[in-house]
Amino acid sequence: MSEVTDVQDLEQFIAEYKKNKQDDEAADIRYMSVAEYAEQTQRSPVTVRVMCQKGKIKGAVKFGKLWRIPVKESSDMQVLKSENTRLKEENAALRERLGCVKALLDLPGVV
Repeated sequence: MSEVTDVQDLEQFIAEYKKNKQDDEAADIRYMSVAEYAEQTQRSPVTVRVMCQKGKIKGAVKFGKLWRIPVKESSDMQVLKSENTRLKEENAALRERLGCVKALLDLPGVV
């Protein structure tokens, strides 16, 4: 590192240090694609892109036209997985009820 001689040099040194530190931290982050995230959370890629646009996925950044999502086993990914599982179970139960109602409506004499 160079020798700091006055306040202006010190301010410049601090600014460069902060920028380099941010660059180093950004380089350490690994990212996954929307498709990979969608597969892991059992969502559609379109839903994941919309979530990125609305800021619902922490740390998601857009590089050109592509969204990239930080690789991490975070609580938000676990929440999405459990929510998706719950919704699948609810949908299955609703389909079963709908089948029962449909069967009742198909009975002779039922309007």
